Order: sequence, then C-alpha cells, then structure tokens
Amino acid sequence: MVCLYGTTLDLVEKKLTVNEKKEYPVWSWFVFQLTDYIYHLDPERAGTAPRIPSAKEDTIYAQWFHKLIMKMKKTFDDATPKRVFRCLENTPAEEIALIVFEATESKLLNEFRENLSPSVADMPLPFCNTIY
Repeated sequence: MVCLYGTTLDLVEKKLTVNEKKEYPVWSWFVFQLTDYIYHLDPERAGTAPRIPSAKEDTIYAQWFHKLIMKMKKTFDDATPKRVFRCLENTPAEEIALIVFEATESKLLNEFRENLSPSVADMPLPFCNTIY
C-alpha cells in the first residue's frame, strides 16, 4: 500500500502550483482533494462544500466518512465526527493521511488517481509538427 500511496502523492503533487506546495504539504492536499472528490461523486452536491454527513445518509461519501471515523478511533480515542472532519479540511500530520488512504477502498482510490492522471489531450505531442 505504501507504494500506491507514494504514486498517489506524486500525481497530486503534479497538479499543484508552486504556491500550493509552499502553503501545505502534498499529503495534506491529497486528503483535501480526495475528500472533495468522494463528496462530489454525488451529482446533487455540485457547487457545495463537503460537510459532516448525517447518520441517516447512505451516500458513498457518508459510508467512507463513517468508515474513516472507525479507522481513526483505532488510533485516536477521541476521534469524533467533528474532529475527523477538521482533519479532512486541514490534515495535521502525515499519519492522518495514511489512515485516510488505508480507509479508502481501492476502487475509489483508483478512480481518484485516474481523475488526477493527465488525459491524452493534456500530454505534449512532440511529433505533431512532423505529421503534416
């Protein structure tokens, strides 16, 4: 898992500006962007910011968030929904980022990584001038 974690961070870092890299560590951006990505998998949430899901919600985000709380409680006795959400907004340590990574299903992580990967249209075409 650590190898996938590293490659995921590399993909996140490639999308960051110089100023963003100076502002927060890459692992903090990873958690922030993953949270935003999972939250917005539900098209009804377009234009809204992530929040703490209610206990009755049954969205992918709510399931992931509640799984994350359980995973964090194994390491931190005082992991409450409010504290976990604050960690997602502004990750205080890379240990939290690793817990978030490990609590996320591989299918979601793969989709997230695909979303970060450059598309073919974004890739430079060094030989395009020689085609014609």
